[in-house]
Amino acid sequence: IPPSTSAVPKKSDTEIQKRFEDFLRVLRSRVLRASPENPTVRCWTFNNLRSEIASVIRANPFLAGLGTAAEMIERLQRIGWIKVIPVENSGAASRAFFLVDMEAGDDAVVDPLELLQALRPRGVICYFSAVSYYELSTQQPTHHHIAWFPTKPARASNAQNVHVPGNRETAKWNALGVLEFTYQGVPCFTTKRDASLVPGVQLREVSPRNWLRITTLEQTLLDTLMQPVRAGGEAVIFEAWENALDRIDIDRMVEHLVAIGREDLDRRVGAILESFDYGHPNKLLVEHINRITRRMTDNPERYPTISLLPGFGFPSLNENWYVEVP
Repeated sequence: IPPSTSAVPKKSDTEIQKRFEDFLRVLRSRVLRASPENPTVRCWTFNNLRSEIASVIRANPFLAGLGTAAEMIERLQRIGWIKVIPVENSGAASRAFFLVDMEAGDDAVVDPLELLQALRPRGVICYFSAVSYYELSTQQPTHHHIAWFPTKPARASNAQNVHVPGNRETAKWNALGVLEFTYQGVPCFTTKRDASLVPGVQLREVSPRNWLRITTLEQTLLDTLMQPVRAGGEAVIFEAWENALDRIDIDRMVEHLVAIGREDLDRRVGAILESFDYGHPNKLLVEHINRITRRMTDNPERYPTISLLPGFGFPSLNENWYVEVP
């Protein structure tokens, strides 16, 4: 009986295995460090990972014949190179997330902000999520948000209360945006925003493979006065401002206010700083406040009373700003 040759790999199998190893090497080099284009290279949606793998195969002719990008994802799962991150999907779309981290265990816990950044690589973490990130509140977030910006945003008017609705909002969640998925019991939303109202954006390095594109601390505080429900509500907002008073970069906040150019927001900021007896002797802040108060003195009819937090009613009136306050 001739000896069995079944254990001897065929040349074609050897070549395919070599190509697969080359593919792993190239892919590994693409997911070693985050970038502005891919702020997180640990977490990927199925679609984004498939696009990345397809790009790798197209850019390297020596990888031809390995199969489709979807087939590569299945193979990477089988060898434990990537792992599924369990999320509860909403009716908006079916989201599949993968953790690209061979050293992570099967029970690895991922920050929901990283999942949102993976979902919208060019999006901006904001609202309650940013309040929590900067540790401005002791309350755990009841929801998370990432914003996306239309290519040509419409400039918001200087109306007293401007609501920027989320895309594809459902009747149940229209105050919060689009429910994309729930992770560890916390719903995660995307929302459309006008970029002209969000000048304060920065990249923060959590780890070499995980960056977050997030509103600055100062922009986060301003957002609480524009979208209080999305920012966590009354108690969270007052706690956030109180905790932030000794951390605010006033120059930066004034720059944000000038860039946004909304007098209702200027008045709300003036009122809330007064409510905390904030007397920071900052030249830019003083000049900005003086400009607003002069306009209000010259044209009082232009400034009807507004609430400190849009949609919330308060019993007292700050007569300097015509703003209802607690």
